[in-house]
Amino acid sequence: MSCGGCSGAVKRALAKINVENVDIDMDSKIVSVTTDLPFDTIHQAIIKTGKQTEVVEA
Repeated sequence: MSCGGCSGAVKRALAKINVENVDIDMDSKIVSVTTDLPFDTIHQAIIKTGKQTEVVEA
């Protein structure tokens, strides 16, 4: 993600599936979420925005 529009798209996509705690670090391009939803649900929501993803363990 390189702009506010990109991070906004990801935040909106996650809000649609009721993820409330979202932190996006634009410099490292890392999205952190706190949710009880399965990883695949989060992953698919982000992919639908057209962004590439990879898992980074916390």
